Amino acid sequence: MVCGAHPDDPETGCGGLAAKYSRAGHEVTLVYFSCGNPEKQFRGRPHNIVREEECRRAAEILGATVGFIGFEDGNIPMTAETTARTAEYISQAQPDIVLTHWPIDTHPDHQATGNMVLQAYLAQQQWALYFYEVFTGKQTLCFNPTDYVDISEVAQIKRQACFCHESQDIESWYPHHEQMNQWRGYEAGVTAAEASLYK
Repeated sequence: MVCGAHPDDPETGCGGLAAKYSRAGHEVTLVYFSCGNPEKQFRGRPHNIVREEECRRAAEILGATVGFIGFEDGNIPMTAETTARTAEYISQAQPDIVLTHWPIDTHPDHQATGNMVLQAYLAQQQWALYFYEVFTGKQTLCFNPTDYVDISEVAQIKRQACFCHESQDIESWYPHHEQMNQWRGYEAGVTAAEASLYK
């Protein structure tokens, strides 16, 4: 299970890992804590509907299924109620491994998502928890990886999944993620890699 605050977070953070796991026969679920703003429009259509469609296309490319928790985009609260809701969602899914945002992040939604998943882990301790990075140096801060996954063979698949998110001006910022993949690959001694931090 990969938990992300917004559509495109799971894909950019560990889309390569998701592709590798699904191709190895594992069940992979991308869980989006929020999914667009129904009051906004993209090309004349409700923003939230467009973003959900983008999620589903991206997940199909990665061989994953999708889940939506339904918090408000841009205002994901970390309260006792939302934390309990997150824990219940994960508990019902019974995952073996959960990946989510590193809580030390400049985006409040990323912070809330990462911390709520961490609290669920501390309450349950029935699955392994890893944190992934997004936009390191600009959003994800103080991230020192413990693990690397070679995504050289699936880097283009990850790219295709990320480019499903047309509403997010993907062309302008995805090159940064490719540089991250290359840098983590350099650290791991491969062409491209994703890094994670074990709790």
